[in-house]
Amino acid sequence: TNGHEAFIVDYKTGGSDSETPEQLHEKHLLQSLCYAYAVLSSGIKHVKMSFVRVERVDDKGHPQTVDYEYSLDDFDEIEGCIASALERKAQ
Repeated sequence: TNGHEAFIVDYKTGGSDSETPEQLHEKHLLQSLCYAYAVLSSGIKHVKMSFVRVERVDDKGHPQTVDYEYSLDDFDEIEGCIASALERKAQ
């Protein structure tokens, strides 16, 4: 972080080679929203993150990544998505 922006890296193991990019994005979405909520709540205005699948490689032979980016403008939507996920879990 530089006080205004943050970059988060979360290393992942496991998973399947058959997971599509869309499935991976959805798989890590709630976790990315929780990270963004915590970071943006701390006063940071912009956050990027990469979930790095260390045991899986992309078509260039690099570790496969799933990337997300959020800003303070997204905060209310992030909060609502997390609240909805908690409500679904409680049912």
